[in-house]
Amino acid sequence: MANGLYRKACEAYSFPNIIGHSVRVSLIRTAGGYTPNLQTDQFYAVIPPAAVVFDGPVLTGKTFTGGVFKADDVNFGVVPASPAADGMIIWRDTGNPATSELLVWYDTAPGLPVTPDGQNFIVVQWPPTFIFRL
Repeated sequence: MANGLYRKACEAYSFPNIIGHSVRVSLIRTAGGYTPNLQTDQFYAVIPPAAVVFDGPVLTGKTFTGGVFKADDVNFGVVPASPAADGMIIWRDTGNPATSELLVWYDTAPGLPVTPDGQNFIVVQWPPTFIFRL
């Protein structure tokens, strides 16, 4: 698998509206039973609980200009010790996993895989150019 946009989100979601919504990033382990399918996966509910290492904070400093999405770097804070995460999902949190849209899958970001050990650390520093672009 490689980094990519979830196609269902591209079909159903107006990305310029992403700025006004809670967008989060979660650490995921594919060994927990999740195999990303960028063509068909649409909502957070498709991810088995055993695959979620940690649901991170809401992204801050979001911008979406000219089809380019950027946000501040993510500081996950103290993440309990757990198995290694080999991917990250950026998703729109509606408060209900059945309607929370999957936006972007990352498995080649700097720092991945990462094994949380209970320490405070920044998991990812986004590239300076963009997180994703349409």
